[in-house]
Amino acid sequence: MPSNSKALHVAFDEALVANITPIFQFVLIKFCELANPVSAEYFRKTRLGLFGKSVDEMVPKGDNAKVEWKKLEEGFGKVAAWMRKDDPFIMKNAVSFADLVIGGWLIVCKLGYGENSQEWKEITGWHDGRWGKLVKTLEAY
Repeated sequence: MPSNSKALHVAFDEALVANITPIFQFVLIKFCELANPVSAEYFRKTRLGLFGKSVDEMVPKGDNAKVEWKKLEEGFGKVAAWMRKDDPFIMKNAVSFADLVIGGWLIVCKLGYGENSQEWKEITGWHDGRWGKLVKTLEAY
C-alpha cells in the first residue's frame, strides 16, 4: 500500500461499510463458527462489547432476514456501481486494496455458508455475477 494512499483507503473502508452494513448481521456468527474455540470466545466477547448484543442476537430471523438480505444485495449493488461493468477490479485490471477488502468479506460468506449453499449462490449471482467472478479471480492472491 503506497504510504500516500492511507486517506483513500480509510475513505474506501468507510464507504464500503456504510453500504454493506447488513453483512455484519449475517457473517459475525460465521466468524465464530469458523474460528477455533478460544478465538470464537474472544470474538463473541469483544463483539458483545462493541455492539451491545451477542452475535447470536444479531442474526436476523424470519421476514426480517429477507429484508436485511435484500439490503445487503442493494448495498453490494452500490459498490458495483463504483466499478465499470466489464472491469474485474476497482482499478480496472489492477488488483487493489479495495478489491482485497471486498473479496475478504465475500470469502467469509463463501466459507461461512458453504460453496454449495443457496446464500452463496445468490451472492455470486448478484450484479451479473460480479462477486463470484471477483472471488474466483482473487484466488490467485
